[in-house]
Amino acid sequence: MRLSSADARDFAALFAAPTISAMLALSDSEFEHFVEYVFQRAGYDVHFVAHQRDGRGIDLELWSAVNGLPFLAAIVQVKRYQHDVEPLEVRSLKGTLTDYPGVRGYLVTTADFTRDARRQAEPVADICLIAGQHWLRYINYIRDSKAEGDAHVMIAPECMRTADAIQRRSPQQTKIVAIANNKGGIGKTTTAINMAHVLDTLGQRVLVVDLDAQGNLSYLLPPRKDVVFNPRHIGTYLSHQCPLQETIRQTGYQHIWLIPSHADVRLIDPGANGYTTSALEFAQALHAPEITPLRHQTLDEFDWIILDTPTAVEHRIRLACAAAHYVIIPTQVETFAFSGINLLQQTVQAMRALTGAGPALSGALITDYHGRGEPKGDRATTMRDNFNSIHVPIFQTVIHHHPGIETAHLQQTNLFPSRQVRGQNAAAREYYAFVEELMQHVSDNG
Repeated sequence: MRLSSADARDFAALFAAPTISAMLALSDSEFEHFVEYVFQRAGYDVHFVAHQRDGRGIDLELWSAVNGLPFLAAIVQVKRYQHDVEPLEVRSLKGTLTDYPGVRGYLVTTADFTRDARRQAEPVADICLIAGQHWLRYINYIRDSKAEGDAHVMIAPECMRTADAIQRRSPQQTKIVAIANNKGGIGKTTTAINMAHVLDTLGQRVLVVDLDAQGNLSYLLPPRKDVVFNPRHIGTYLSHQCPLQETIRQTGYQHIWLIPSHADVRLIDPGANGYTTSALEFAQALHAPEITPLRHQTLDEFDWIILDTPTAVEHRIRLACAAAHYVIIPTQVETFAFSGINLLQQTVQAMRALTGAGPALSGALITDYHGRGEPKGDRATTMRDNFNSIHVPIFQTVIHHHPGIETAHLQQTNLFPSRQVRGQNAAAREYYAFVEELMQHVSDNG
């Protein structure tokens, strides 16, 4: 049974910008139908069974299919409450589930659950309690993760519970930064490598993760020659051949470690139904205590983890955003530089909804600027207006066009030959200034 087109139109606006107060403004019946609409958007075939007076108190049945064969995946009870749900309602759902072996039970509310109500549910793995704030996160994640009408993708609400169970590092322990922009040739890898080199000269321990199948960052950070070569890479992890910590290798720089990429990474894709699980698994793996410098080298933790992402919206950008505390957007002063930023913002919003944590869009970094001083002119004004419209600040530091950057890349060297002299060339000075600005931003925002 599907909602009528009129009902769907009525709920589309609430789905686009959900709030608890707007849901409480609905009647009980309207809220039941709104929950029906949300689960339909999540990919379920929803049967509205409320008010059948069979004594079971079920409002919705959620059906899915395997190999074309339909099966009942879950039953749903809906509570449009302003007060917390009590243990009695949870016990009622537990009792109803005894008639549905192997079926999940979801209890959706606009409020929260009392501590005793949560205790009632804890021993029962098949019960998922969805409080109001989790319901908002679920809606927001669906909206920015699944095309409307795509019957091949299903997002189950348990993903919120899985995300909340991840023990995430605080930025005070390790700052995790994703360098992302859906547009290619914009300076993502150049930003990542020079950030790492600046932090290395400052004595900060840095892990750089190359998520781009082109592997340019991996080329720029060759392994140490006096250690046994580690052939594992990010693709080895993504294809479930080894844990993430076994892909870490020491580079030729004292404070830089690398998880390298490989051309085979482009062939590894979990499919749309695997995106959620893959993102959560990566976040859990990267935040795990096992992600450390090699223990025979130091007992200290990483101060920074830098994630270099590929071009275009695809699942490895979602991996980075699910794990990161901060996202930096390299950009250029050109006509189409802003194209795709809205898509990146939607990805960031989806990962915030999924994880209940970061990342924060820390700002845009202007790179490869060919003019002198600060960017000027109509294109610069338009760029600033575009970023202001989505509330993304632009870093004050501007990275100008420097031929020495490309020379350093070709020679597999860096712009920072000396720790004693900060910035022996203009490019190095600018990257120092950017990292100092970023560190201040991190300090100010926690």
